[in-house]
This record gives sequence, structure tokens and C-alpha cells, in this order.
Amino acid sequence: MKLGCCGNMRRRGSNSSKKKEDKSVMVVEEDWLPLPGPGWKARGDRVPKEKRVPFNRPTPQQIYEALPFVRRYFLYWVKHTFDKEKLFINTFQPLKHKPYYGVPCGGIGCGAIGRDFRGGFCKFSLRPGLVEHNVDVVAADQFIISVRENGACIYQKVLSAADVRRTSGQLSSWDFGFPKENVNYRGLFPRSWTVYRIPQLEVNVTIRQISPVLPNNYEDSTLPVCLFSIDVENNSVRREYEISIAFAFRNGTGNRRWDREAECSAAKFEDSREAVRGVTLSHSISSMPCTYGLATVINEGTYVSVCERFDPSRNGSAFWTHLQQTGDVPNDDGCSANAREMAVSVCNRFKLAPSTRKSHDYALGWDMPKVHFGSIARSYYRRYTRFFEAFRKGTVAHSLCVRALTMKKKWDEEIEKWQNPVLLHEKLPEWYKSALFNELYFVTDGGTVWFEFDECWADHETHLSNYTKEKMKEVGRFGYLESWEYRMVNTYDVHFYASYALAQLWPRLELVVQCEFKSVKILRVLPVHHSNTTACRTVLAKGGDKNGGRREHFYELIFKLFAICAGGDYEKSIQKAK
Repeated sequence: MKLGCCGNMRRRGSNSSKKKEDKSVMVVEEDWLPLPGPGWKARGDRVPKEKRVPFNRPTPQQIYEALPFVRRYFLYWVKHTFDKEKLFINTFQPLKHKPYYGVPCGGIGCGAIGRDFRGGFCKFSLRPGLVEHNVDVVAADQFIISVRENGACIYQKVLSAADVRRTSGQLSSWDFGFPKENVNYRGLFPRSWTVYRIPQLEVNVTIRQISPVLPNNYEDSTLPVCLFSIDVENNSVRREYEISIAFAFRNGTGNRRWDREAECSAAKFEDSREAVRGVTLSHSISSMPCTYGLATVINEGTYVSVCERFDPSRNGSAFWTHLQQTGDVPNDDGCSANAREMAVSVCNRFKLAPSTRKSHDYALGWDMPKVHFGSIARSYYRRYTRFFEAFRKGTVAHSLCVRALTMKKKWDEEIEKWQNPVLLHEKLPEWYKSALFNELYFVTDGGTVWFEFDECWADHETHLSNYTKEKMKEVGRFGYLESWEYRMVNTYDVHFYASYALAQLWPRLELVVQCEFKSVKILRVLPVHHSNTTACRTVLAKGGDKNGGRREHFYELIFKLFAICAGGDYEKSIQKAK
């Protein structure tokens, strides 16, 4: 699902009965809680009314003509399937999109963590160039609210209305039953707002998500971190509550392949100068070391508790009951210190008087400094490592969290300065304002990579000019997938249309991309499956081309022609037309 299509969600006007109802407009019930401002808006029980399919079905004649190509492609598919090599286009196993994705978490080129607009964490893309769509909402990655009155817990639920698939007994003690109709969402990349209504207590919880995607900022925009500013409002005029907001996260990405890949370890941390307390969780993903960091600010009148470890594969009763009885998360629930499955948590507990509101900030960071592609032939350091001296020791996760929590005001100001000229423009329609910013989500969530320059590149890639290397030293190396379905990096025809946004917002990145395309050409003759002929490949030393380079070999020579059809054919057609 692409964000930015909020124009079809409007409240029915008072004179709607006099006009024929437009079936393309989704009627929103009267109990909808509108969130002010442009953006993609949805309620927690929103279900798409259309099942999208290709615009045209092939005719029998087209199917008949395609049979020879299907045979040749099938043989190509079988060969690479048994080689366990992922195809750049897998026609026989197409990607199935899910209609629940919201604004993603994270900066640019540092890996991203997806969000379900109903509240869950999903669709991780921490492995470079790979977006794990097969991952549903991770059960243990949640915000939890616990409400106490007169010393007793009167309400405790997971703040998510997403459908959670769990193995037998997994976190069975947790209450995942938040009413979908009481969740309201507004997404405007790189921020989002999710409101959870608890009408029986007259309490509203708003989670504002902020990622550091900042125009012309080549430092903070690289950071693998996301901020969550949680506002709790007590609309009751008589009742005083004690509120606890816990944030939990487990190792891995929700993919079973990484759930038990290696031993995990956790450590608490505290920054007394910035009044930040949190915990780090070290593990590995596809043989690449990764450390998650969770943290919150210690405000006056609050108590912060930290759970150093609990087992996310068990029923979670010790964790849940301790939070219910005390308002704090336990230090641990008996989970082994070197378990292969581990989760951590931070919790803020505070009092909330009648007719008042309080806000508390949380941060999620992921330190995965050294990564490789599927071939594991070469490793790369992510761009953010340039700004942290301790990145080689794997101790950056807590620094990322502290930095995010202290930079919240500055990031908000930069985002508003960038977006307000459009958002406050009276003549621009709401749908346009939403689409303009929300369609930029791909710069975070498009399998984007942003690497720090490595001197050894010159040994492998002798084609790189001195000018290109100098630009890479200044701003790094940048690339993104053509699409989630097409696993090719920096395809030039697609980049032609996307380049305007990059040139406007991060012009130095656009310059580096263009420098890489200005390379030496070599000719090769290779087969084309579509026409059963051969064609000359114009070899571009790195980067991608009209039809792009495959993700597994990002650093290698990339060809103008890929295996489906000849990329130069359209050039011949243009010449004939002229």
C-alpha cells in the first residue's frame, strides 16, 4: 500500500442526501475522531473495498505468443532457484502487498522498520536491499498501557489493533484486544499520529512518530532511529489515574530464520546529563551483528523502570502480571542471560490528574554498522558510522537513542520548515499535500542503502574517477531499489522520474548517483529470454542502468541489459519513430 491516497476519505456533508452518492468516496462513520491537518487517514477497522488486479487480462492470442518466453524463463528460474540465488524479478512468486502499512521508521539508507497503521511493527528492511514483506506484526514489539486507580490496576492492554499471529502459547497472557474502531491514524511522512481512545476511562493516548528524514541534512538523515512522543490525556473531571506506558522489543525481525540465529545479550544504560534511561539488545540478523536500543526520558514526577530481558516465545505472564500489579516492568522474568530469543522493555510511570495531559518521549534505535549483500563477497559500513567513533565496538545503539531524544525539538522544527509552505498553501488540495510528502516514504522504505566511502573500493572498481571518489568521500554512496518487486538498484529510467525529489531535497546525493553513471563501457553478447536472441550489454561499472543492477552484487559491474528483454530495444523504436 502506498501512502498518500487520503483524498477518498471524507466526511459526508449535510446535503449529501440530495446528491447521488459517489461510490468512490469512503463514508466515515459519525464516531470517527478526525485528526487535524493533511495526511493519509484511516480508522483501525478500515478494510480496503477493492482488491486491485492488473488493469488488463491477457488475451488468448497474447498467452499463446508468450508460451516460448514462459518456457525459457522457467528454465532460467529453475536454475537460479536451485542455486539458492534470489531472482531480480520472480514472475512465478509475485509479491503480495498488504493494505496495512503506515509511515515507516528510520532515516535514509540505514535500514527501516515498518509500521502497521493500527499500531504494530512489521516489514523490516534492516538487511540491505531487502524488504521482508512476509513478516507480519511482531507480537513482542509493542507499546502497552496500564492504568491504575487507588492502587489497583483497572485497565491494561497492548496499544495495537493489528492482527497478531502467534505460535501456540506465545505471549498468551498479553491482552491484544484493543478495539479497532477506537484507533485513528494520520500519516504524513516522515511523521505519523495514532490515537487510541479508551472511552470507559475517558482517556486518549496519542503516539506521534518522528523519523529524521530532513532535507539538506546529510548527518541526522542517516540515523537508524525513530522517536515516539506519547501524549496521554485524562478527560475525566473527577478521576485521577496512575499511568504506565511500556515499550517492548525483541531480537530479530519477525522472520523465523533470525529468531534463534545467535545468542542474545542485553545491558541497561543511563545518561544522567540528558536524563535518559534505557536498554540495549545485541543479536544478529543474517550473520550481521545488530543492536537494538530502547530509551525514554526521565521527567520530573515520573519513575522509569527497565526490563533487561524476558522470553518473547513463552506466555509472557511474569512480565504482564508484574506490570499489572506494580505499574513497572520487571528487571527480568527468568530469561537466560544468553538466550537465543530475548526481548527488552522500558516503562514510564506517572500520575495524571483529572482534565490534564502529559507527554513522554521514547526512542528506538538499531545499530547495524557493517552489512553485506546476499553474495557476502564484500562488506560495507553504513553512512551513520561516520559520526560515531564507537561504531566498530557495537556500542552506538544507546548513543542513537540519546541523540534522538535530545534532538526532538530541532527535528520537528526542520520538518515543519520544510513542509509548511505546502501544508499552509490555501490553493493546494488536501490530497495533493498528503501525496506529495507521503510518496517520499520510499527514500526510507525502498531498500535504500547509504554507505560510507571505503578506500578499498578503488582496488575493486578501477573505473571510478578521482572526481567520483571525492564526491563519495564527501557524502558516501547511495542506492535504492527500483521497487519492492524488482530487486534492482538505481535503475536509471526509474531514477529519471524520482531524481527531481532527490535533487530538490538532497542534491549532493543526486550528484553522486549521476557521477556513478558516467563510467567506462564494455560490450558483451548475452541471451535475451523474451525474444530468444542475443544482444550487446553495455557494461556500466557499478550503479545500475536503464534496467539496473541486481541487489546481490551491488558493487560489481552492472549491465544495461537484463535477462528478460533487451533494454536497448526501446531506443531503436524511438529512432524509427523519428
